[in-house]
Amino acid sequence: MIGKIISLLFIFFYHSVSFSQFATPDGELSLSADNMKRNLKEGTIALTKNVSATFKDETLTCDEAIIYLKEKKVVARGNVKLIGTEIYMEGDEIFLNYAEETGSIKNGFVLVGQIAFQGKVVNRTSKTTFEAEDGYYTACSTCPPAWSFSGSKINAEIGGYAHIKSSTLKIAGIPVFWLPYLVVPLKSKRQTGFLFPKFEVDGTSGFSITEEFFWAISDNQDATIALTNYEKRGAKGLLNYRYLLSEESGGEFDTSYMKDRYAASNEERIRLRRPEVDEPLGRYHFRYGHHYELPNGYFNDIDINLVSDTLFPKDFPNEMPGHGDPALENRVSFAKNTESTHSSVDASLYHSLLESSPIHDNSNSVHRYPEIRSVLVPSRLGDTPIFADLSFNYINFARRENSFDDNDTSDGTEFNEDVDDYRTGQRIIVTPRLSTPFNLGNRIELIPSVSYQEMRYQFKDGVDPTTERRFLRTQLDARTRLSAIYGGKELKDTRYRHEIQPIISYSNIPWRSTEEHPFFKETDEELFFKQNQPLVDGDKLQFDYKDRLTDSNIVTFALNNNIVRRRWNGTSGEYQRIINFHISQSYDFYEAYRETDSPKQPWSELVSLLNIRLDNFNTHTVLKYFPYQNEATVSSRLRASGDFGDYVELEYLQDFNLQDNDGIQTVQRVQDMTFRAGVISNFFSLDGGITYSILTEKVRSYKYRLRLKPPGNCWAFDFSHRQEVGASSSFGFEILFLFDGKSETSFGG
Repeated sequence: MIGKIISLLFIFFYHSVSFSQFATPDGELSLSADNMKRNLKEGTIALTKNVSATFKDETLTCDEAIIYLKEKKVVARGNVKLIGTEIYMEGDEIFLNYAEETGSIKNGFVLVGQIAFQGKVVNRTSKTTFEAEDGYYTACSTCPPAWSFSGSKINAEIGGYAHIKSSTLKIAGIPVFWLPYLVVPLKSKRQTGFLFPKFEVDGTSGFSITEEFFWAISDNQDATIALTNYEKRGAKGLLNYRYLLSEESGGEFDTSYMKDRYAASNEERIRLRRPEVDEPLGRYHFRYGHHYELPNGYFNDIDINLVSDTLFPKDFPNEMPGHGDPALENRVSFAKNTESTHSSVDASLYHSLLESSPIHDNSNSVHRYPEIRSVLVPSRLGDTPIFADLSFNYINFARRENSFDDNDTSDGTEFNEDVDDYRTGQRIIVTPRLSTPFNLGNRIELIPSVSYQEMRYQFKDGVDPTTERRFLRTQLDARTRLSAIYGGKELKDTRYRHEIQPIISYSNIPWRSTEEHPFFKETDEELFFKQNQPLVDGDKLQFDYKDRLTDSNIVTFALNNNIVRRRWNGTSGEYQRIINFHISQSYDFYEAYRETDSPKQPWSELVSLLNIRLDNFNTHTVLKYFPYQNEATVSSRLRASGDFGDYVELEYLQDFNLQDNDGIQTVQRVQDMTFRAGVISNFFSLDGGITYSILTEKVRSYKYRLRLKPPGNCWAFDFSHRQEVGASSSFGFEILFLFDGKSETSFGG
């Protein structure tokens, strides 16, 4: 009897044990099944029917499995599924090392996020790396997938790249093209690789194709190298480089170069060709923008815009904006700001876009280098109620060649101060100011001030190369505020504060001293309404509007109207000015009382500004009405937007310059209407706009982009169509792959 018991115990401990659940003491392995047998001698557990095994953060389900406890391996068959927090695998049979998280699966399918692999054999070489034989890869969730890459062997790293040998791109299961080797990214982070080609058709350039290579140099810098081939123009090389030096500092530059066959040979562009050259014209552009935050409050800004010819911004607006502007600005500045001061040194060079020849030598452009500015904000003088501020400005106006405009051709290049115009020279303006604000009662705030301005000029040409102007200005500002609060009385209720602020400002120049000099007009006064108008031919004040004296005896009436909304954001009140309306007009006493036979025009233009900023609607409108000309300039924009980015925008522009030429005339008139809209949905988005000239009754420009995003969240198609002012229309096409199912990325081979 005792012998039989010993035999049974031996069989129990050394051969097998039957039970339905099992878990290791360390929690590394947990098992359950309808039938479970453990062989203690061999260290195995056999499971059948409704098998479930959990290893760390992954669970295996199948019809039958054998667990090798010593080797920490699993062999599972029948409806095999391995489910983890980030991975899903299924197949006919799996061999798994659950300690090292490696293994292989026959006729396997692997899904990580939206990335899917399938192959005759899929090997898992680590937690995030896989090898598939005779398989395919896709990031499309559709069935069948919208696109896939098949290959004889696929090596993939989630968050890295997939390397595919003998790859075939299939669209909806149909083979499209074959490559011997292909690399595609499986991560949303920036990565090195080729971008999908871009296609464009332009009425002037013909058909073009662009291939780009993106280089992720490091976490803080990258570059894009591109080659574009135009049907009519030839090949162009392009380079874009971006870098970050810190969260606040960084820069970017773009450049390109090509030998343009069309610009050199087409009859419409014959003026672009140098007479002695009968070959493709070398054309280039260079753009560089840089902002650098330096220690102790200093910062440096650089903005460079260079082109080979003035038609470049018109022919290639995506590479060099500026078409329609008078000039391209190149500027370098160093500045320092403190709580009480601003100091800066600038150099500004301009490339004129208004010359008749696209390849002009830019000798007529007037540059500003250097320009030195220093400002001291109002600061209290000791314990007195008096505040002082000071501004200093120095500019050197320079030209490449002739320092003046030679209007008298009879004397060659010799300067004639009676006829010729000054274009270069140096100017210094120093303006100290004293003010003392105080209140009259509890309602009216008064700010009287007095300032002195010293202006000195030095020229290269003329009998007298220097001149000066100085004057004393007094000013009195008076304002008051009327306000009321509307809305709920509870702390978290939305409230509105309405404030009206009338302002009256009087400015007078009681004393002035201006040397008699050809640089100034015979009378040093200008009509007040011309204070912001540009210089025109015949205007002897050659530098800029600071040389004009337009406000020697002026009173200005203004009214500010503000509505501020306060909403509770959960922890505190959030304030936003949702409506601002400003209107002002000035009266010129000098103009009203001066002796002249021409009609007097003492009232300036009436200026109004309306800003509305609501959650789904905003507008910005500036209107200037000139009462004596019965003309108005208008710039108005209205925009309504949805919560998901949809918007509709309408813009109206009416503008002109006022020119004093046998009476007041309006020149360079513009009257345009622009409509823009954008629609965003799950499967497509449309964004674009059109500008229509009311004067010419013609479309001036338009552009739109249509993006189609089929179901599956794995690719998108971009169609674009644009026409800049005076340029031919162009069509563009681009395919955007979402190789990781999340972001538009590149692929390389």
